[in-house]
Amino acid sequence: MPQFGFSIHDSEIAPGTTGALLEDQPKITTAHVRPFVWAILMFRTGVSCWEVVNALSAVCSTEDTKIDDYDDDARTWLEICVEEVLAEMTLEGLLRYNEEKDVWVLAYSPSNVPTVIKAVSGVNGSMPNHFLLEMAQEVR
Repeated sequence: MPQFGFSIHDSEIAPGTTGALLEDQPKITTAHVRPFVWAILMFRTGVSCWEVVNALSAVCSTEDTKIDDYDDDARTWLEICVEEVLAEMTLEGLLRYNEEKDVWVLAYSPSNVPTVIKAVSGVNGSMPNHFLLEMAQEVR
């Protein structure tokens, strides 16, 4: 009787495969990272780089979690993408960096409200509590 599926040896050779198809998972981009950052920000006040990396490492290719030998940079491609997204969001004024706690915090400003509402409604989520409190204090 033929055996369907992969043996353990085959799955270790091709960890990024999906079922009977031998396609690798796509390389992580900043577009893949941004929803994970928003998901953590909706749940907590701040997000750290390692939290996003850990969340994404479960779904990304193993190649994205490896450090290149030929580069002096001791970061993985996944870490580079996460740090780039956090930097972009900081430059846009959406986040501010808290050096004391090493976290990026969602920053309230009237110009950020439409972006936050768009991100929250896109996943049918709820507004972060600290953001709502800052909004209420601004209205007073």
